Amino acid sequence: MLGFQSTICLGHDWGAEVCYETARRRPDIFYAMDGVTVPYLHATGPFADSAQLAAVMPKLAYQVFFENHTTEAVAELNKEYRGRLRATLRTVNSTPPDSFLTSTSTYLSAYDNVTKILPIPFFAPSEETYFIERFSIQKFDHTLIFYTRGNRYGAWQSAQTQGNYTIPQPVLSVLPLNDPVADWVFAAKYLKSERSCHN
Repeated sequence: MLGFQSTICLGHDWGAEVCYETARRRPDIFYAMDGVTVPYLHATGPFADSAQLAAVMPKLAYQVFFENHTTEAVAELNKEYRGRLRATLRTVNSTPPDSFLTSTSTYLSAYDNVTKILPIPFFAPSEETYFIERFSIQKFDHTLIFYTRGNRYGAWQSAQTQGNYTIPQPVLSVLPLNDPVADWVFAAKYLKSERSCHN
């Protein structure tokens, strides 16, 4: 760690989950952490799969598709990168169709009647081109691993084995109020995330 004995972890979206788990597992190294967009999906209690979460947060239904039909999801995402990335990377002021992310059998069906998907709103044209070029090399083949049951269950099971479900060090969780994907403030309350973050 370049000579440092301790540090903080800052993560966005699934990166936030990586930081929550890192902080939980190694409080001796990470003295604080910041999770942006997603609350702590702690391992306290029984395992909750994507279908259980989608039942109370319908915009998470796409995760059921990713979990149960990973090969098909990867194939759908690998068809045409520009359109797939433009469809996914939207903002509150440039929202996707209302039914986006609500299907358990496809990812992009909400865009079936959309003739043109607007550019990614927070990228300059050159940045978007670069991003799409990188994805055309990387592809989506290994991008959906966070959504697979084996990966999510494995993380839950590891915490059960370790017997530590809480993050003792300070946690700053920054949750958006108008995210087009989910009501993350509701999610944090529903999951009782604060019970597992003591500071």
